[in-house]
Amino acid sequence: MVTMRKQLILSLFFGVCLLVVSCQKDDSVTEPEKIDNNFLLSNEAITMDLISIVNESHSLSSLTTELRNNDPIRLDQVKVLNNNSSASMSKMLNKINDKQLLAEKEGVIQIPELSFLEGSDADKKSKVLYAFPPKGNENEWKYIKAFDSDGNVYNLDVHQKPDYSVIIVDVNGKHAFKEVVNRMNKELTSLGIQVERGAVSKADGLETTVLESISLKNDSEPWIKGAAEIYAISSGIIERDGEVKPQVRIIEMPYLDYQGTTYYPNQVMLFWKDYDYQAANIQFFEHDSNYNYKELCKILFDGLFKIISAATGEPIVAMVGEMGSAVIEIIPDAVFTDDDDYVDSYYTIMKNQTYQDRVGANNNATATFKPLFIPNN
Repeated sequence: MVTMRKQLILSLFFGVCLLVVSCQKDDSVTEPEKIDNNFLLSNEAITMDLISIVNESHSLSSLTTELRNNDPIRLDQVKVLNNNSSASMSKMLNKINDKQLLAEKEGVIQIPELSFLEGSDADKKSKVLYAFPPKGNENEWKYIKAFDSDGNVYNLDVHQKPDYSVIIVDVNGKHAFKEVVNRMNKELTSLGIQVERGAVSKADGLETTVLESISLKNDSEPWIKGAAEIYAISSGIIERDGEVKPQVRIIEMPYLDYQGTTYYPNQVMLFWKDYDYQAANIQFFEHDSNYNYKELCKILFDGLFKIISAATGEPIVAMVGEMGSAVIEIIPDAVFTDDDDYVDSYYTIMKNQTYQDRVGANNNATATFKPLFIPNN
């Protein structure tokens, strides 16, 4: 997916990919990474447990068939694994559940899911490996570690799709992402920087700005990450009790998967009833990390209020633009270092204006925004 890092303040660029031999078997003895001593789930520990369970139940063929025909499936909803009621499966899910509960208390959402990637070589794709996204900054990954059913280790190329088929384990994938978006919006509401929409009268209807089309042009995402998990942060201004406040919303964009493809979602990005002024920002990010969503919301809250306080007396339009810049600048380095990527920004989108094939400030996205009035029934 798109991986243009924050410039100036958060400058992380893709370096030269380190070459490894695609699908080269590594006969050295490699111990699986240890389960974290804190609340985080370990992709590798889950992978090793999964291999044992699949071997025990002789269910590899059925598992690959189920995964091949579906988007990523939550581990606890994979029918082949959960319908056999094995003690090993129950034990693994109980361990995962215990850690998930601890993680949620710390503001981290992790939901293990499985997906399947068909091998690129017709003669080799019948062999199935198990793999998972490595830890840390993807720019520093040297290889993708994988295992076969016997526990042999394979070091796969980071960017070239493997010859063999691969079952992918990920605790920070699409299912975790969807839940994080929901939790962040609730947290922003509780902090007072996302005011719930009031009732709309029959005469009023809804005045909105929709994203009619969008394409992203730069994608260096490793194959193991699969399709993008793009989200938007919209920001504008409201006034309550004589005080100017930020209004922030997180918007999921589940359709925006690959570079070089134009999507036509007609998705509502701005509800103008959310704002007291006719200008707002829209900024796109790619989710990859398991950063503490509560802490991130608090950082947005503190940082945006500081920007607004410092900009008191400036024209509202200028203040809105500064808020957009601040969203990028105040997000901690750890979020981007641990893989969330800044994609692009559209500053000061005005109500009732059309922006046709507009290139974003970061020169990654090309998008068309149009006003849309939605009448009441």
